[in-house]
Amino acid sequence: MKISQSSGGKANAEPNRHYGTVDGIYGDTVVTVGDSGQQHSHRVALDCELSCYGKACELSDIPVGARVQIAVQPGDEDVAIKVECLRTPGSS
Repeated sequence: MKISQSSGGKANAEPNRHYGTVDGIYGDTVVTVGDSGQQHSHRVALDCELSCYGKACELSDIPVGARVQIAVQPGDEDVAIKVECLRTPGSS
């Protein structure tokens, strides 16, 4: 899979974090639905850190319906620099 861009940005800026449920993964884009029901799309940075339950994983390992935390690039809310799968559908 080709990932679109590097996170770059300011080294000392703290990223914003978004929580949601994965609605779909399309190429290098993760689409989530937030707690408010609003849909969000994030392009996955080239050097994005991906993890599932604390272990490194691939974007394709994160299932639709999984609860995720996404850290976005400071200054560009559309670019994910870290995606962490917190739990899968059906788990509590």
